Amino acid sequence: MAAGCRRKKLPDSDFHQLIVSGLVGLYLSDLKADELHDGERNRKDLLRHSGMKAQMIFMNGRAYRKWKKKKGLGE
Repeated sequence: MAAGCRRKKLPDSDFHQLIVSGLVGLYLSDLKADELHDGERNRKDLLRHSGMKAQMIFMNGRAYRKWKKKKGLGE
């Protein structure tokens, strides 16, 4: 059984899908993910297949990290 089918059987399945998408987007927004072998290509593929929620969380994560660096609040 595919993971998507199992998720739909969970109570509050939309919440669980948001968590999965969020983890993908958040992980990929870290600059260390780009350092992996074929990181940029893999990131693009994963985001394309993970959907709009993951893409939005990714973009917000990148923007936050850029803002944080500009303010001198760490990496």
